[in-house]
Amino acid sequence: MKRRTTIIICAAVFMLAIPIIAALIGEVFFKKHIINKPDYWYAYMAYFGTVCLAFVALYQSCKADEMNKRMLTNQLRQKIGYLRLGWQAEKDGFRYDDAELAQYNGKDAIWLHFINVGEDIIVDFVPNYCKLNGINVSVEAGIGVIFKEEGLFFPITLTTPDEQKACVELSIKLKNTASVEYCQEMRIELKNNGSLVHKAYRIQSFTSEISFL
Repeated sequence: MKRRTTIIICAAVFMLAIPIIAALIGEVFFKKHIINKPDYWYAYMAYFGTVCLAFVALYQSCKADEMNKRMLTNQLRQKIGYLRLGWQAEKDGFRYDDAELAQYNGKDAIWLHFINVGEDIIVDFVPNYCKLNGINVSVEAGIGVIFKEEGLFFPITLTTPDEQKACVELSIKLKNTASVEYCQEMRIELKNNGSLVHKAYRIQSFTSEISFL
């Protein structure tokens, strides 16, 4: 908006200067002495008022258009899909689903269970980065459409086998049906359940933030 305002002001100054420049050219090159005549300035005052009104109306129109775009963007942002870890109800509240420990591309991996709990379909799911205990790990999962209340399992390869504790920092770029793009950043702390039969990681904490691009 600032750039557009600057352009409008520059254009208005140029338009207001045109009659004066023309009068000066006539004075210097054609010896037409009109710049000292009252009729010239009466006409210029009328011209000045018309130009100012026109550019004020243009500025207000641009400002209203910008406000409408912001309102529309805010409305579209209110309806987005976002992810939360799957959970099970218990007597004292709820418990997140354990992250299963299973093979992924021949390596041990934590499988996180996510659910789209937002108000819209997620039409694009692209991981930005993933860190496990502060170390960058590659994630190959690129998922297309995730419907409302649909779940998915997301694998994160372990950097070392049999880790007792894990802290996952995950950033995912998402898009809703209105093509609004946003990022969801998550931090998940896990602890090995210690079972030799059913190996899994218990979710200790889960936090999430959403930022729009």
